[in-house]
Amino acid sequence: MIQVPYPTGERNFVVSPLELNFPSSTEPERKNNHHLYWTYKRMGEFLITRTFRDLIHNQLEMPVDTHSALHQRYSPPEKLPSLADMIEQIEMAHLTEEPMKVQDNRHGPYFYQQISHIALKQIHMEYGRLVA
Repeated sequence: MIQVPYPTGERNFVVSPLELNFPSSTEPERKNNHHLYWTYKRMGEFLITRTFRDLIHNQLEMPVDTHSALHQRYSPPEKLPSLADMIEQIEMAHLTEEPMKVQDNRHGPYFYQQISHIALKQIHMEYGRLVA
């Protein structure tokens, strides 16, 4: 199957996988985690993009077979939201105390972590360097 870029909408935010027409799962109880913005290699370079990727609302537990079908059909989104839009989402998550869902060294079980004031300050400093 030829991959097509994952669909994005306004301001390059991804379309929810729930809005795409995937066949029903044959094993809906077997689930794993899907990052709406992938791959880690692409998103992990900067604290801003890594934090944005790890926000809970940018992840979805989905049946393993549906997740596999998604990655077979779609390549990662071609365009990402702007850094300013990512910062806005991160700030909102910080204000509402929405945690991130992360893994140690991208292996093992997920755990939840708040965005600290120090991390938010570092994100703003990084943003200033990246847009300068």
